Amino acid sequence: METKLSEKELIILARMHMACHPEAAITALGIEFVTDFYAFVADSQSENLFLHRDEGKIVGGCLLSLAPQTISSRFRKNTPLRTWLPKTVAKLSPSAFIRFALQEIMGMIRPRAAVANEPEVIYIFDDPDTRRVGFGRHLLAACESFMAGVGISSYVVRTWDDSEHPTVLFFVRNGFILGEIVETYGKSLRFMKKAITPRHSMAGEALVPNVAKE
Repeated sequence: METKLSEKELIILARMHMACHPEAAITALGIEFVTDFYAFVADSQSENLFLHRDEGKIVGGCLLSLAPQTISSRFRKNTPLRTWLPKTVAKLSPSAFIRFALQEIMGMIRPRAAVANEPEVIYIFDDPDTRRVGFGRHLLAACESFMAGVGISSYVVRTWDDSEHPTVLFFVRNGFILGEIVETYGKSLRFMKKAITPRHSMAGEALVPNVAKE
C-alpha cells in the first residue's frame, strides 16, 4: 500500500493516460492539466486509483469513481485551475478548444443516463510497450475486489458505441453487457455494465488497491 504518489509518478500516469486516451477532452488540455487531475483523484475520498507495477515501475492504471456524476465539478472546485487554465486554453488548437468547450457545455446541460450514478471506471490504461499481457484484466479484478468488499454489486464503464471496437471487445470478454447510448461531449458513447461477484484479486502485490488518502 502506498501513502502518496510522487510528482514524478503523477507525471508518468498523466503521460500514460494521454498516450492511451488521445481523444479524451482532458488530454487536449495538456500534461499539466492531466497531472493535476490525477493528483486530485489520488487524494479524493470518492475516487480510487489502482496501479499495476512491474519491478517497481508503474505500467498500468485504473480510475474508479464512486461519484462519477460530480467528478468534473469537484475537480474544478478543488484544484488551482484559474491560475493557469486561461493560458492553457489560449494555446489550444481550434479542434482542441472545441472539444474543451463541448466538455464544459455538455457537462452542464446533458441529461443523466439511468446508470450515471453507479460507480464507474472512468479511465483504464497501460504502458503501450506492455500491452496485451493481461494488466487490464488484473486492474479490473482489483477494482471488483475492492467494490465487493464495500458492498457494491455492479459498476459501469463508458466506451465507444461500436460493438467491434477493441476496447468494447475487451470489456465484453471481461463480463460487461452493452447498455444505453449517451451523447457525451458531442460523441455517441455507450455504457456497459457488470455485476460483481465476490472474488480475490488475481494480481497479488503488484496492485495498489487504493492509494491511501491523507
